[in-house]
This record gives sequence, structure tokens and C-alpha cells, in this order.
Amino acid sequence: MARTRTGATALAGALALTALGVGFAPTAAADGPAVQNKYSVKVTATTKNVGGKLLATCSAGKGGTCTLSKTYSVTRTIGTDLGISRGAVASSINFSSSTSASVTAACTSPKFSSNSQVYKAYTQGTRKYYKVTKKTYVQGMLASTKTSGTLSAFNPTGVKCVMRQR
Repeated sequence: MARTRTGATALAGALALTALGVGFAPTAAADGPAVQNKYSVKVTATTKNVGGKLLATCSAGKGGTCTLSKTYSVTRTIGTDLGISRGAVASSINFSSSTSASVTAACTSPKFSSNSQVYKAYTQGTRKYYKVTKKTYVQGMLASTKTSGTLSAFNPTGVKCVMRQR
């Protein structure tokens, strides 16, 4: 009789562990990995024509003009979290995964109205804000879901030149 109770207790314990997803044998995902992570990216905001890094400046005396003409290699930033790759984020938000982009400044200033002005070239591009969700599956069953804070990416698309006071 004691043997039957021990067997019944062991069977009940095994069934309880299986119900919790801690089975002893692989379940539905026997051919796949035991643990699988799936990522999704949700864009929460997009801003176009955003100014970025200062590239160059020029100046001239009152009544004069100056020209900014050069190609620059600028950084494309893509935020990551929760283990997602830069390439996966880039693909999801329709940005290149390359870390840099070439932009060309080809700007001639209007006439300077004073000697205290300066003509500046800035990168210009698109900034996207997004969140990453990571779902972890164990033996084919959803085990956890985590969502990042808000991340951002900047994709340089050109140059914007503006007149400023010194």
C-alpha cells in the first residue's frame, strides 16, 4: 500500500510540474530550440526634417556671403535594448543598418546683415521613437514578455544651412 501511495504522489507531482510548464520531456516544439526569443518593434512617433549635429560654419563681413561645400560622413544612430540587434530594429523601422551615411553641404549664405552672424550647416534627417517587445518561449509556451522604455533612432538624410548670431 505504501508503494502505491508513493507512486501516486510521484505521478501527481509530475502532473503538477507539467501543468506549470516545467515538464520533463519536450512538448510541441520538440524540433526547435528549447528557448526562443521573438522581438517586435512598435514605432510611437516619427519626426522628419530634424536638425542634428553641427557640421561646419563660415562667416563673412557685413554685406558679404560665404559658401559651405563638402561631403561629410555622419553617424546613423539606432537604439537597442533587451538583446535585439541593430539590424533587426533598422529593418523594422525602415532605416539602413549602416552606422554612417554621407551627406553633402552645398549652401551659399544670404548676405550678412552684421559682423556678428555666422552661417552653419547641420545634419538633417528623420528621428523615430519606438519600443521593443521581447517574448520568450520555453518549449513552445510563452514564458515572459518584456517591453523596453522608449528608444530612438536618427537617420541622416541631408544638410540644412541656417544663419545664426554668434
